[in-house]
Amino acid sequence: MKEFNETIAVNESNNATGISIFDDLKPMPVYYSEKSVLWLSTVFGAFFGSVLMAINFKHTEGQKGRWQIIVFGIVYTCLQVLIANSVPRANSGIGFFLNLAAAYLMTKVFWKKYIGEGVTYARRSIVVPIVVGIAIMGFFLAAVLLAPPGS
Repeated sequence: MKEFNETIAVNESNNATGISIFDDLKPMPVYYSEKSVLWLSTVFGAFFGSVLMAINFKHTEGQKGRWQIIVFGIVYTCLQVLIANSVPRANSGIGFFLNLAAAYLMTKVFWKKYIGEGVTYARRSIVVPIVVGIAIMGFFLAAVLLAPPGS
């Protein structure tokens, strides 16, 4: 009976050192998916997407890229406003395409650099970002609708 118990102990450990085979397992990171960032950035803007990416970068090993992506979101949004204001109103759909371009850059360039390709991760729910995005858009819509005429 003693021999049987020793065999079980050896089989449950790694190379009979007493280290469990489960000690090497690391928890899977939880990220907003590339598609989520792409679509939410397209709908709600570059800065919104950059915040989602910064949250993702917070959960990487080195936590690098958080400030770079936030600065990118701010600068891109400022440039977007300048471009949109210089284009005649007949082309008001330009904001959508500028958001799409920013989303593409974030998911293809920044994701690849700071998270990497082929990384296995659990998907974070996008319910809260959608609610926050709708609330922010509602606030701006109310400000425009309630503004005095001619302002």
